[in-house]
Amino acid sequence: MKVRVIFILFLLCLVGCGVEKDGQIREVSSKEKSKTEVQKEEDDMYTFEVEAQPQESQLEVRLTLTNTSENQLIMTFPSSQQFEVIISTKERQVYKYSADKMFSQALTKVELEPGETKIWKTAWKYDVPGAKEKSYKVVAGLQPIEVNDDSVKPGAFQKVLLVGGAKQEQ
Repeated sequence: MKVRVIFILFLLCLVGCGVEKDGQIREVSSKEKSKTEVQKEEDDMYTFEVEAQPQESQLEVRLTLTNTSENQLIMTFPSSQQFEVIISTKERQVYKYSADKMFSQALTKVELEPGETKIWKTAWKYDVPGAKEKSYKVVAGLQPIEVNDDSVKPGAFQKVLLVGGAKQEQ
């Protein structure tokens, strides 16, 4: 019994450690491994940007995806809703893109040829006096389930911006 416990602990230790180029051992989580791979792959295939621009009567949000690879980029979405934008103050959520919309529950594909760019836009019309002067947190992202037949983790195409009273940040 003791031998089994020691053996299992030894295996767990081996699984949780990685070896650096210089031979030193450091702890590496499985999340860190997959995150690094996905980020590297994403950087080679596309650029994804979110921009929020305050206007006189509304806050406009633009999501931009550019295929930077030499191959076609195919994104698969679980419904006709391809993106989500949520705008909130410190106190409450003031806008959610999908809140007053209905989407078909059929797989949707977006195909981008090499060098091609797709832009999604939405705008929140200021609905209270003084809304333009406040600071807002904008959470915006695409919602694909696959990119070129590879699964995508939720939130992989998401950015958070601070807009208004503070400088815009990414």
